[in-house]
Amino acid sequence: DREDLLEKHEGNTEVKRKPWYVGLNPGISPFNFFCFLLITFLTTVVIETKLNFAMYILEDPNFYNVPKDELASDMGKINAIAEGANIIVSLFFGVIVDTFGRKIVLMLGLASMAIGLGLVPCFHTLYPAYLILRIIVSIGIKLTSGIPLGPDYVQTDFLGVASAYAIGFNFLGSFVAQTLIFKLNTFIPSQ
Repeated sequence: DREDLLEKHEGNTEVKRKPWYVGLNPGISPFNFFCFLLITFLTTVVIETKLNFAMYILEDPNFYNVPKDELASDMGKINAIAEGANIIVSLFFGVIVDTFGRKIVLMLGLASMAIGLGLVPCFHTLYPAYLILRIIVSIGIKLTSGIPLGPDYVQTDFLGVASAYAIGFNFLGSFVAQTLIFKLNTFIPSQ
């Protein structure tokens, strides 16, 4: 336990630790920590997919059919509105988490991301359909990425190593998302 660990290391300036070991707080299992890393990975995949693959489907004549010369302007407006909604949610984020608990907010965030991205191909108008879906995805990302699981799961002395793991999973999520987008792009015919 943490008190025993601190007692053993008091006065010892040369604490020997395994290089990639992460000391978890009491009651936190390695599975909990792995789920935190998995959530980091999935959130990154969603962010990358939302940002990159959306352009393909928005230009596609079978879906939104937004002309290329209007796409940047429309996306700028939609992103600004979605981030405005995100700022409003941020103002109440602490109250939301304290009221409903971290697990519920985390699951709600993951569900929002999945539903928002999953429904994008089901609609054909930017306003209001894509705008609403973009807001749902943004709020899902906020709810998921804003939960402070890392510091709650990891002992203070190991936050740097835990952060390195999270950054690694961010990179892995980005790599997987870019690879998926590249592969999906090969299936989409040029217009």
